[in-house]
Amino acid sequence: MARLQRVRDRFFAITKRGLSLSSAYRCLKHPDEQAKVKRYGKDYKGGTHVRGTGYDVRIGWGWERQLLIKIAMEEGFLGFGYADSFLHLDDDAKRNDKMTSWTY
Repeated sequence: MARLQRVRDRFFAITKRGLSLSSAYRCLKHPDEQAKVKRYGKDYKGGTHVRGTGYDVRIGWGWERQLLIKIAMEEGFLGFGYADSFLHLDDDAKRNDKMTSWTY
């Protein structure tokens, strides 16, 4: 969470805009996680949101999104999920220092 706060602080220092989270920690009973249990099977233990290392930031396309990605990379985030209305960031240790990205 400290890493995310550093990203938020740096983003605000440049843009004078805060960042809004649309999702952060969620338990396995959350509808999105239940859908993954159905998809991956009963042994699914949860992803980055369940482990408390994944955050979805509401942000559109454009220079501010690019700035957010740049700052997040500099702060050590490794997972980047691209959706139209948000950007997923995670710093999950299970990534073993390997950066990855995907689209929704």
